[in-house]
Amino acid sequence: RFDGKDDFVVVDGLTWDYPQFTIECYVTSAVGSDNGTIAVLSGGAGSEAEWMLLFDGSPAEPGKRISGAGIKGAAEYASAYGPFRGGERQHRALVYDGKCVNYYINGVWQGKRFAQPFEGMQWKMRALHIGSGADGRRFFQGTIDQLRVSRVARYSDSFEPEPQLDTDKQTLALYLFDESQGDVLKDASGNGHDGKIVGAKWLRANGKQKAVEPSDVESRAAIADAPKPAIAPFDAAQAKAHQEAWAKHLGVPVDYTNSIGMKFRLVPPGEFTMGSTLEEIEAARAS
Repeated sequence: RFDGKDDFVVVDGLTWDYPQFTIECYVTSAVGSDNGTIAVLSGGAGSEAEWMLLFDGSPAEPGKRISGAGIKGAAEYASAYGPFRGGERQHRALVYDGKCVNYYINGVWQGKRFAQPFEGMQWKMRALHIGSGADGRRFFQGTIDQLRVSRVARYSDSFEPEPQLDTDKQTLALYLFDESQGDVLKDASGNGHDGKIVGAKWLRANGKQKAVEPSDVESRAAIADAPKPAIAPFDAAQAKAHQEAWAKHLGVPVDYTNSIGMKFRLVPPGEFTMGSTLEEIEAARAS
């Protein structure tokens, strides 16, 4: 579990010089995750620093949250965006195919941005950070199941994610987060790129001690602190109050219009009786 404050894993001393990369993982972002870096490959320093990363964006405005894949090379930093959904286990993938960085959520293509390395056709990556930026900022809040880095562009179109990420000859590093204890994150690819765990805690899942689990502690805490559900009977004013309370708790507007003009309205959780009661039905029959 990464707390969003100072937890991360670092793998340094890398010499990964390749024209293509894929970073993919199973991740559950906390509901309150804000501008956190899930994983970043980095190389160089100063103005010629190169990096590519998966991240959670900060709230742009109520009801609009993003996640994405970012890249920085010879040109300015660019990002391909997708929607953010806290508390939901997702497969996310950054794929650099030699020309563009592509972003996928659960195998569905979200977008791309053009990018090039500083020299020639190869990116020169020297470190991998998991749970924070390469500069020791922008900490991720949530949990990570599995993470694989590959030296090829594994996907060129939407795809069905593998339930269990595996290693092959194109795999640079594979982390399954199943060590159960200690401060070393083992590389299951056999390439020896073990990571140093700083601060992140092991969680118990399915009877086993694990570094991550599909539902994170922060999300459960957010549910525990949620407003009470709307239980009938209630009048119009009370219904509106329930609606506004839940909108504030979830960080979304009561009314929302998407990019194609569809309008939505928040319906808070609750209980009510649909249709007539048995007494009302009997009374209607007798009249």
